[in-house]
Amino acid sequence: MITSKTRVAPVKSITLPRLELLAALLLSELYVVVLESLRKVIQIDKLFLFSDSQVVLDWLKSSPSRWKIFVANHILIIQKMSSEASWHHVKSQENPADCTSRGIAASKLKVHKLWWSGQQWLSQDSLHFPSIDLSTSCKEDVKCEEKSSTVLTNVST
Repeated sequence: MITSKTRVAPVKSITLPRLELLAALLLSELYVVVLESLRKVIQIDKLFLFSDSQVVLDWLKSSPSRWKIFVANHILIIQKMSSEASWHHVKSQENPADCTSRGIAASKLKVHKLWWSGQQWLSQDSLHFPSIDLSTSCKEDVKCEEKSSTVLTNVST
């Protein structure tokens, strides 16, 4: 673990997929800072970013112009900031970030294996990283933020 960062959810009501999108933005911002520091001392060949949100990962794979303004703007920023990295899925129960977001005592965190070491598959080749298929409920969340198009025609004779 090099660094970590958490934020409190906004007071204004916001959907869970949008909160997850803000978490991906936070990760992208942190990634840029860490990458700048590390590039000065080591050579980096591959970069991997992880999210436990299937919805966000689906959004990130597509063009920002496909989505409503809030999602489109954030996707564009994330894609620009993390253009050198590849995004992957991590199950929520395997996500070290969830340790702090769900609340954990400092005494437990200092000996928490997941927090300090991550999952075993992280030390293996990226071919062994978990893969996902978008579930039906996630597909509905993805579609919720899709722009709708209206076509108007006028025929006069």
